[in-house]
Amino acid sequence: EKFPLSNKLNAVPFFADSMDNEKITAQSPQDDGGEATKQADVLVNVEPVSGDPSSIHTAATFMVESFWLGSPLNVLDETVRVSDSAKKSLIETQESELMDIYGERMGKRLLPTCLLLAFEKKDTKTIIGMVGIETTVLDTRRDEKFFRYEASEETLRNAIASLGPKERREYKNKSLDDISSELLPSGVGVVACLSNLSVSPKARRKGIAEKLCKEAENIVANEWGFEDIYLRVEKANIGAQNLYGNKLG
Repeated sequence: EKFPLSNKLNAVPFFADSMDNEKITAQSPQDDGGEATKQADVLVNVEPVSGDPSSIHTAATFMVESFWLGSPLNVLDETVRVSDSAKKSLIETQESELMDIYGERMGKRLLPTCLLLAFEKKDTKTIIGMVGIETTVLDTRRDEKFFRYEASEETLRNAIASLGPKERREYKNKSLDDISSELLPSGVGVVACLSNLSVSPKARRKGIAEKLCKEAENIVANEWGFEDIYLRVEKANIGAQNLYGNKLG
């Protein structure tokens, strides 16, 4: 599902050597009195992970414990006891997936990604929430098929490689949105996508998810130059759909 961001913003340069490294601070979301923000007095820091193996492992462990093993959707049957070895295997699988998309690399990523973690200000070591944002290729000719991150990078890399030196220079200061709309086939484009939203069972219904999504929205709009954000959510997760549609849409 796609949601428009709150403001139209000027596009930012796409190529890595023309990107500004300045950190953008998100505005605090307004409390509208909704159920999810009844206890929004919780002071929260939202920070991007560095992408090093340790931080990715910590994020993967949190996601397994808060989503796979602690989700109100009962993703895993709550009557089945998960052994320590099975949990370890699940964490390793999740860690590998997060590393592919958000982990550190020797050079700049062709398509920007960011994994955000939330910490309570009085306890800066314990994660209470997480959300990921990435840029990916969307093919609307195939029932809105999202490409995997690696395939998305390859698709855009091939499009840029087909240009001559002069044409590449012309595209150097264009936004990612402009490049994809001009170089990729009709119906295929690069979009910003939100996923992996997880909140600790002990911190739910305190506005944590909303704060994470507002920070993600800020990065997508102000740093990446997109006017819309797509999101991936389970069809059965009515609570998450309400959060996205009613509070953040």
